[in-house]
Amino acid sequence: MSRKHDPNALNAWLNAARGTKLNAFITDFERDHDAVLDALGFRCSTGQVEGHEQWLKVLKRGMYGRAKFDLLRKRVLYTV
Repeated sequence: MSRKHDPNALNAWLNAARGTKLNAFITDFERDHDAVLDALGFRCSTGQVEGHEQWLKVLKRGMYGRAKFDLLRKRVLYTV
């Protein structure tokens, strides 16, 4: 379903998963039904942006309490 980007397969999967151990997940999933359909329909990904954001957060957490913004800025610009 997600590899083929087939939003039509979502309802069949939801019906098959209802009544199993995934029932609590399915109820939360159905609240965001429209957003999930949109995500399945688009072929683009935000993975590269998420990776850069995660790298920046790790760098920022590692420097917490050590220096101010100017040193963090220099480290970010130096490694990019």
